[in-house]
Amino acid sequence: MSGVMTLKEIDRESEQELVSRIKNSDDWRAKEQIFSMYGGILNSLAYRYRSSLLPHGDAYQVAALGLLKALERFEPRKQIAFKSFAYPCIEGELKKFYRDKAEMIRLPRRLQRLKRDVILFEESYMKSTGSEPKVNQVTGHLGADEEDVVEALTATRHPSPISLDWSHSEHDELPSLADSLGVIDTSFEEVETKIVLSQALRSLPARLRRIAELRLKEGWTQRMIAEELGVSQMHVSRLQNMAMKRLGELCFAEKISA
Repeated sequence: MSGVMTLKEIDRESEQELVSRIKNSDDWRAKEQIFSMYGGILNSLAYRYRSSLLPHGDAYQVAALGLLKALERFEPRKQIAFKSFAYPCIEGELKKFYRDKAEMIRLPRRLQRLKRDVILFEESYMKSTGSEPKVNQVTGHLGADEEDVVEALTATRHPSPISLDWSHSEHDELPSLADSLGVIDTSFEEVETKIVLSQALRSLPARLRRIAELRLKEGWTQRMIAEELGVSQMHVSRLQNMAMKRLGELCFAEKISA
């Protein structure tokens, strides 16, 4: 059982025999065999959830902790395959790390509750369908405002701010984010920002420019913009994200060339 296996390749009878030995006598050799059997799965999930906050080696350890907890919590009398129980436990431990230990941005209490509900629904939906739910499915299930759900989903995907050492390049030819931070008088910086932003806005396609101006200059909500343009709020959200991303790239390029 030392070979690397996928979830589908794990033999239920062999696995059941090992789990029984662990549950009945805490057999450490059986534990070693289980961890060897699940090595490929742990590595795959660690690779999927790796990040600058959680390097692959650390992610593997978190995944292994999830497998250990699955062994402790599993109840053979429920007559389900251990692998069907273990996989969500392992993945859940990785998600729990990001929720509990890696999150640095504190949301308003209202969005914290919504974020928790969104995560629970996503996990339940993925277990039953094998795919992520669409935003309209989340809003329909929770009965929540679409803009709030989009904000909660964004917070779930990006729980921490970008490091000041972050750069557009993996190498050193481009400056880091910290290098672009000025120390001049704020009033001059505000003028410069407005000039750069105005130049960047003129470079956007007409529809993206209109959405960005309504959002940034007029302070309109996505709902107000959707009503003004006669499109769905979700469509506005996508276009707004595209506009903000493009503006960020244009402003960054303008600062480098200045």
